[in-house]
Amino acid sequence: MITDSTHDLNYGSLTVFDAQEIPPVSIQDYLVRIMTYSRATSRNMVMCLSYIDKLSNDQNCPIILTKHNIHRLLAISLMVASKFYEDFYIDNESWATIAGVNLQEMNRLERKFLTYIGFDINTKLD
Repeated sequence: MITDSTHDLNYGSLTVFDAQEIPPVSIQDYLVRIMTYSRATSRNMVMCLSYIDKLSNDQNCPIILTKHNIHRLLAISLMVASKFYEDFYIDNESWATIAGVNLQEMNRLERKFLTYIGFDINTKLD
């Protein structure tokens, strides 16, 4: 569940995933863009959502899903799933362009994301 709360922006508990402004593109349009240009598969999308669900249910994770961070979380989660589950995947520079961030930011997001999920990306779906 994505909250409308801006608590994280008001009380100093920002994470690397939080944008200063809510991105002007809808989540649906953002996902269409990512799926189109990255060639991510439906399996990648399922795993992406599984990773985000794992984060949102981890009480030790400082991330609370908001309109300020969902775009970046979707992009990085899809990138990680694509790298793990596909034989062909695109490089971080291309993912950064698709996601609308620079390469250094994409690399930083990837490191933090993997840390938050405990590098456990071989998730089994029940």
